[in-house]
Formats: sequence, C-alpha cells, structure tokens
Amino acid sequence: ALYFPLYPSPRTLPMSRHAIPPLIRTAKPYGWMGRTSSINQQREGTIDAQLDDWHLFCSRNDIDPVADVHYFLDDGVSGAINIWDRPQGAHLKEWIEEGYITKTIYTNNADRVNREDRGSMDDLIDLCHDYNLNYATIKDGVNTADPGGEMWALIKAEISRDENGRRTENFISGKRRKARDGFWIASRTPYGHRKDADNRLEIDPYQAGVILEWKRLIEEEGYTLRRCAVYSAAAGLVSASGATTWNHTKIWN
Repeated sequence: ALYFPLYPSPRTLPMSRHAIPPLIRTAKPYGWMGRTSSINQQREGTIDAQLDDWHLFCSRNDIDPVADVHYFLDDGVSGAINIWDRPQGAHLKEWIEEGYITKTIYTNNADRVNREDRGSMDDLIDLCHDYNLNYATIKDGVNTADPGGEMWALIKAEISRDENGRRTENFISGKRRKARDGFWIASRTPYGHRKDADNRLEIDPYQAGVILEWKRLIEEEGYTLRRCAVYSAAAGLVSASGATTWNHTKIWN
C-alpha cells in the first residue's frame, strides 16, 4: 500500500514511487482515497490514472491538490476486503476520528470503496455522518451532502458489487464453455502436449517420446523419478521450457 500525504502526483514525486514522504498531521478539508485491486493494476499504474482524474477535478473546483488534500492510496488491495481492514483504509479512519479531515472524503467512483464487501460503503458513510463529513465521488454523481445522497451512495455501491459478481460469473462460465468445447484454458500446457492454432491440445511427438522413455525406465529398469531426472539431464532431453536441466519434480508434474 502506498501513501502520499503531501504530493499531487506520483509522476512529480522528487523520490521513488515506493518511498514514503514524511507524514504531517495537519487538518485539511479533503481526503482522497484511491485503490487498485490487483498487482497487475499496480504494475500498470492504474493509481496514476485515478490521480490524473482527481487532479483534473481539483483544477475545475478550486481545490489545491497539495495544500487541501490528504491522500490514501491502497495499491493492489482487493475491494472484497472491508475498507477499515485495508492498510490505507485504516489510516483514513484514524485521520477522520482525529479531526485531520474537515469537509469531504472523495473517491473517483463508488467501486473504489467496495467491490464485493457489502459493508464498506455503510461503514464509511456512518463514520462521515458521525464526524459531520460528506462522502462524494467525482465520476458517478454521489454526494452525501445532497438530498438522498446517502441512499444514492449505497445504491451505487450495491450496483458495483452486483456488476462485479456478474463479471466473475461470466468469466467462470466462459472458461467452462471453452473447456467443454475442447479448448485448453490453463496457462501451462502439460508436458507431452502442445497447443494447435485453435488453442486445443494435441500430442507433441518429441515430448511424448520422452514420457514413453521414462515409462520404460521405471517399469523395466526400476528407475525412480530422481534417477529419471539424472538420466534426462545426461541425455540432454529438452523440457517444456527448452532447458536440459531436470529434477524429479518436473517429471512428477
């Protein structure tokens, strides 16, 4: 998890993106919370894209992104985890309770608060209510300062949770459908096979020959997997990765 309490953008940080600036506990009107849910999103810089949208919002609404805002960035943290159990969610709760945010908590979208965890939005709104703060998003029209704003925030959170559930179901059903149709859906092709142009498995003649040789050594000469590995390395047999180094685990798998 990353935390930028001082600076407006990781691109302008005068230090490593993973360095933590000194934490200055001073009251500011706004808190902004960003989140990515996977390591891939973290590597792709999705937080940077969220910050770009936030800074554009600041420029249009007379908000100084440095002087007026505390930042809480959970990079690579699942929205299935309750907001207060996330590293920067816990910091946000602490700073709200200690009075270091005085006006509004912002996220870009309601799904930055929760994807699957039903209680996160309720918990955030309840805490904001207890400390006379508002919660708002910059993209999907949520603002608890508006009439019906709290209800709209909960509806948006529930829609996000439902959409995420449907995406997961569609992904799984798609994988199952491909498997039923004979497509290979795993990332690693089993030794002895290769994928054809349609992504279906077919016999790899060379690798199949290696497997038959192992079978002969084990059944006829009493070799163990470890002895098969030594034999394979000495004979220069090629593994699935193209290497000629072997161990018993490779053969077992």
